[in-house]
Amino acid sequence: MSKKPAQPQDKYVLRLPDGMRDRIKAAADVNNRSMNAEIIARLEGSFIDDASEQIERQDRMLSEQTAAFLSLAEELRETKSNMTRIERELKSVTKSAVTIGRALSEAASGNDRDLNLLLRIAREDPFPKKHSEDE
Repeated sequence: MSKKPAQPQDKYVLRLPDGMRDRIKAAADVNNRSMNAEIIARLEGSFIDDASEQIERQDRMLSEQTAAFLSLAEELRETKSNMTRIERELKSVTKSAVTIGRALSEAASGNDRDLNLLLRIAREDPFPKKHSEDE
């Protein structure tokens, strides 16, 4: 009867610090494994732990990026709202400026009705100041 050839395996000579061999042997006995199987199991476990830590890190980064995205989305919404408000105010001011321009043109040609309109608009202050909380 011939023996089957063993599967090729990497071999590595390892120097252990004093007392480490005894600790590995004791752990192997407790886990009912050979010393080699104990070392392999512990190495495999460390790779799983590394992968778990990497997943946790990536999960934290994803959470932080999601929070940053939501914050930027809120800022964008506020900016859009402000732009809409400014656009309305600009249209109002432009309309007032056109009315003033027409009134000035008519006043220059001698139409008192438009001069009176111009004076009324000027008194209305087409650029009202914002009221602050302090006033």
